[in-house]
Amino acid sequence: MTSLSLKITALILMTIDHIGAFISGTPILFRWLGRLSAPIFVFCCAWSMDFTKNRKKYMTRLYLANVAMGTMNYLFSVFSNINVDNNIFRTLFLMTVLIYIYDTTRNNTRKRVLLFSAFFLIEIVLSGLMFWLACVEVLDSELIVQCISSLLGLFLGMESLTFSFLGLGIYIYGKRIRENFKYGILFFVCCFHFSDFCRLFRE
Repeated sequence: MTSLSLKITALILMTIDHIGAFISGTPILFRWLGRLSAPIFVFCCAWSMDFTKNRKKYMTRLYLANVAMGTMNYLFSVFSNINVDNNIFRTLFLMTVLIYIYDTTRNNTRKRVLLFSAFFLIEIVLSGLMFWLACVEVLDSELIVQCISSLLGLFLGMESLTFSFLGLGIYIYGKRIRENFKYGILFFVCCFHFSDFCRLFRE
């Protein structure tokens, strides 16, 4: 299958999944089929990072789509009182950030460790700050989860941190047959899906 046909397949499956999620009485099969969409998007995005002519423009488009989707989700919750957590663009954007850090430090392990450490430290600190602001009710929690977190590119409230790491694994091991065992282990670990931070945050 070409990348275009994969993306069209993922879009169809995503639409089926959302029908199952938002329309009551829909058969559970819709949700089962829809679970296939995110891994396909992650796969296509990981390979796009390898074949795109301009990585920065590609990442910028994902970032802007992430911000737009977060803003729309927030406005939807304000005017309809229905919380929508779907924003695959933030998952894909943060995945490309991880790939970018990995690839630009390919020949310098020490620099890679430092950059990854700095990245996760900033994420943890900013996410903790946003969580505190919501707890003391300085800002609306939905505004923080959807708009501010999207704008800052935070893990807080994202759809799936697991898939961001899975995409990094696809990028690293996807073309190395001899390392398929390592990728298999990574995929197995990712099957134990992390709890949705967004739901935990709201509870």
